[in-house]
Amino acid sequence: MITFVSMRNIVAKIKLKVAIAVIRHLQNSDQYFVCRRKPGQHLGGYWEFPGGKIKKNESPYQALQRELKEEIGIKIIKALPLLQLEHQYNDRLVALNVWEVMRFEGDAHACEGQLCRWVSFDELGSLLMPEVNKNIIKVLKVDSTPAI
Repeated sequence: MITFVSMRNIVAKIKLKVAIAVIRHLQNSDQYFVCRRKPGQHLGGYWEFPGGKIKKNESPYQALQRELKEEIGIKIIKALPLLQLEHQYNDRLVALNVWEVMRFEGDAHACEGQLCRWVSFDELGSLLMPEVNKNIIKVLKVDSTPAI
């Protein structure tokens, strides 16, 4: 018996592991650093928290250190795990390890030709962002809501 398998189903099972950084401005904790994906990339034109793929034999923290140095030119001094999420896109499953960067050295800036900028928490909600980044924002909102 011959079984035909749709390539769409095979591609959809690709699982990418990614380390993501939520970086608050050191002097203004209401400001967050975001970058815009370049045209031609998956979700090109969308804004996102910086980070990238975790390489084989690399821990999420090691990947975060490497990606932030390459992408935005900073060195992490202190970061703590914030949450883990999985999100299914049409063509891939992405597992995100999200970290909150508490302290860093250097001035965050675009190192790879992408647009990057500091935005207020309120602006985060108005940016075109991948759905999974919106879930991160929800967690940030809960964390920043004062207890009554």
